[in-house]
Amino acid sequence: MDDSPEIRGAETLKAASDEALRHRWLGAGGAVALSLASGWAGALPVYHPLSHWFAPQSAQTLAAAVVGYAGLIVLVTSWWRLGQLSASGSAVSPREMLVTLWWWAAPLALGAPMFSRDVYSYVAQGAMAARGWDVYAGGPSVLPGPISAGVDWLWRDTPAPYGPVFVWLAAQVLRVTGEHVFAALVGMRLLAVSGFALVVWAVRRLAAAAGVCEASALWLAVLNPLVLVHLVGGAHNDAVMLGLMLSGLVLARSGRLAWGAVLITLAMLVKVPAGFALLFLIPEQFGGRSGLLRRAAVVATTSAATVVVATWVLGYGYGWLSALSTPADSPGVLSLTADLGNVLGALVEPLGLAAPHTVEAATRLAGVAGALIAMPFWLWRMPRLGPERALGVALLTVVVLAPAVQPWYFLWGLLPIAVTAPGGRARTRLAAGSIALVFVVFLRGQAPGAAYAACCFTGAAVALVTLYRFDPVAGSTWRLALTHRRSISPPLPLPLLPPPPSRPGERDRYPSPSFLGSRRPTGYIRRLRRPARDA
Repeated sequence: MDDSPEIRGAETLKAASDEALRHRWLGAGGAVALSLASGWAGALPVYHPLSHWFAPQSAQTLAAAVVGYAGLIVLVTSWWRLGQLSASGSAVSPREMLVTLWWWAAPLALGAPMFSRDVYSYVAQGAMAARGWDVYAGGPSVLPGPISAGVDWLWRDTPAPYGPVFVWLAAQVLRVTGEHVFAALVGMRLLAVSGFALVVWAVRRLAAAAGVCEASALWLAVLNPLVLVHLVGGAHNDAVMLGLMLSGLVLARSGRLAWGAVLITLAMLVKVPAGFALLFLIPEQFGGRSGLLRRAAVVATTSAATVVVATWVLGYGYGWLSALSTPADSPGVLSLTADLGNVLGALVEPLGLAAPHTVEAATRLAGVAGALIAMPFWLWRMPRLGPERALGVALLTVVVLAPAVQPWYFLWGLLPIAVTAPGGRARTRLAAGSIALVFVVFLRGQAPGAAYAACCFTGAAVALVTLYRFDPVAGSTWRLALTHRRSISPPLPLPLLPPPPSRPGERDRYPSPSFLGSRRPTGYIRRLRRPARDA
């Protein structure tokens, strides 16, 4: 009775639930450590009186960097193990994933900004818009005091590259909070968390529509540390863009094509790359082939009307179109086209063929052209891949060939793919790529000094060694080897024995093999104990 399949199944489910609970609490501890460390070692404001974040001192900052990166390693490891548990066939329910998301995201939402200083640009642009100034004509440096002081020096004199919808949202935050840096940061964090909540809602419904395990989609799309530390911890406006874009895909899948186009257009008016999703509403995946022209007309008309009405109502004009090249002022190390342009510019300069900046500009333009040319190809592949996956791959192509790339840009394509990824090799590659991108930028959001970087690496190394020593991955070969080394002593080597005596009288000269213990001797030892016989 005890070995019945029902009892064994119940025991397996309970063991999987206990293992998932252990990963949840371990990841929550890592998130708490990362959040606390951000108060000293994160992207802190320049002036922050009356703030619950602490003034950074050198020793405190370095110690916090150690703690923060140790917590980040623990969070990433817990997420990876939870994914292995769900992929192994264990029953990790969507509800358990959502509870885990709450325990991991809440500490990050209460911490200081981390891994980027972009949120200070949002605050400054919102303050400019609240004052009635044109954010597309000048940079935040026109603002006096602490608001512009927190903006990264690269963006203090550049116009806003965001659409009028996000500028309006930022202005409303500043009208409520006033020009108090801490209050404005909290308002921007609430705005990002609202967009993230839309992402969670849309991921669940898109996964159900695509027939993909909801728990698996939640694990890859929203529990992902790359998503949590940038959309929640970094308060990026990509959360609002992705929430609107994915919600538009949900409406389009349910037959409300026009409303889906409205939401995706609003996402485009937050950040322009979301507009590529409009193309993937048109093909026959959402209806019969006979209605292709009708769907194209509905999407085009609805999108154009939304742009015109939103621009007229919000009153910010079309200056955002001329500011789209602003991010190219800081391409980042992940931009392949910018890196290639730098290399080619350095090579042709001694030859006198062209100026380096001309070569760099041509390379970036070629990357943009390549991304646009790739769109028809992914639209052609859409019947085979599905709308969400085809859109995700197309957006990843845009990111890879873009003149400016940041780690959180990859979320544009990762989230649409994650909601339809059934598992296997593609899922593992996306997860591994996400982990790699988490460590591209540092906690403070700027280039660190040598001591700060050393402390970050030290914290990561301490966490890795501790996890390896005390909490290795269940079921892995190196855990089995480690357990074997701890529990089983290596056997003593068998000593060399002398050859058997040739005469009976010589047998007593040799010691009895009593050192072998009380076990009954066999084989060669038994033959030694026999009296030798004369021929």
